[in-house]
Amino acid sequence: MAREKYNKTKKDSIYWYKDNEGKKKYAYRYKFYDQHGKRSEKSSRNFNSIEECERALIEVKATVLNGNITQLDKMQITLSEWFSIWLELKKKKIKVSTYSQYESFFRLYLNPLIGHHKLKHLTKMVVQHDLVDEMIDRGLSEKTIRNTVTTLNSSLIAAVEEEFLDRRRFTSLDYRGAKPIRKMDTLTEEELKQLIILAKTTCNISQYTILLTIAQTGMRKGESLALCWKDIDFENNQISISRTRDYQSTRSAKTKNSIRTIDMNDELAKVLRRYRSWCIEIKLTHGYKLKESDYVFISRSGEPVCDHYPNWALNKIIEKHNFREITIHTLRHTVASILVGNGVPVPTVAKILGDTINVVNEVYSHSLERKEKEAIEILGNIANLK
Repeated sequence: MAREKYNKTKKDSIYWYKDNEGKKKYAYRYKFYDQHGKRSEKSSRNFNSIEECERALIEVKATVLNGNITQLDKMQITLSEWFSIWLELKKKKIKVSTYSQYESFFRLYLNPLIGHHKLKHLTKMVVQHDLVDEMIDRGLSEKTIRNTVTTLNSSLIAAVEEEFLDRRRFTSLDYRGAKPIRKMDTLTEEELKQLIILAKTTCNISQYTILLTIAQTGMRKGESLALCWKDIDFENNQISISRTRDYQSTRSAKTKNSIRTIDMNDELAKVLRRYRSWCIEIKLTHGYKLKESDYVFISRSGEPVCDHYPNWALNKIIEKHNFREITIHTLRHTVASILVGNGVPVPTVAKILGDTINVVNEVYSHSLERKEKEAIEILGNIANLK
């Protein structure tokens, strides 16, 4: 039987061929040098798509590199190849959300704009012209561009450590012309009160309750979606936060500071009690009993709400009542700003939010400055006593 003819593809080390039944298949042949300097090869075939073949090849490259049994062709490797290997190595060491963020920056910006460049040619001029300036021309924000460059930097630091590069080739870059980082948006106390009233009259019970929970506690959207009934202590009016949930999975909270137990006010406790009764009825309608391990926020089908649910609820209010444009995260910022502005100590605010004291000082400095000015005015009034 004649051996199948391998044909080159646009992907390095990946080939296509036709099997005995005439079906198009893919294979890889990965050549490298082992620790003794001897040329070696790993290969596999019978992949149904080039994407499937490429994923397998990346895993092989990562395994070979991680096992320290190779001297890859350091002079020829491209950013696209290196970043894929680096991402595979990082996969089991970082949170799913962080991995997803890295992958997005690579897929949307790094790979299409500079992925074809060899690592050795990745100079400051190339990164500035082909990545940063191009992203600026596309109208992307300074924050997005800086985060993309930070991700690139992380992969290049690893490349230096693995001796694919002798040094990181660039430091400071010019971001002038990019859309400025958007100023943090918050609601006033009156606006927040108005929003809660509109939520009560506009939204269904699940939408209203999840918006109220976020607006009264400042918890992150993912934290609210991950709440289970066992996390709510009605006897002591407390909520325990230890997980986050998105479209990918439920997992441990963002940081150690994110794992916390916070107090809830009487109004929120009353609403949650009433909502629990509704959830019990909905579950029974579908033939189930409510369990303490069940997610708090569910739809009429008795299933947990999806990760976009709070956004839909908020957008319903914005569209129906012409409320000003805000995001779900605005509610978190608003809670923090109101607490700081009303003199709640920064360490207490940090505990409620699940942030560090430094983050609260940095992000909500405008509220702190306002309180400082008020304090100075108080001293001034004392000095002017007649």
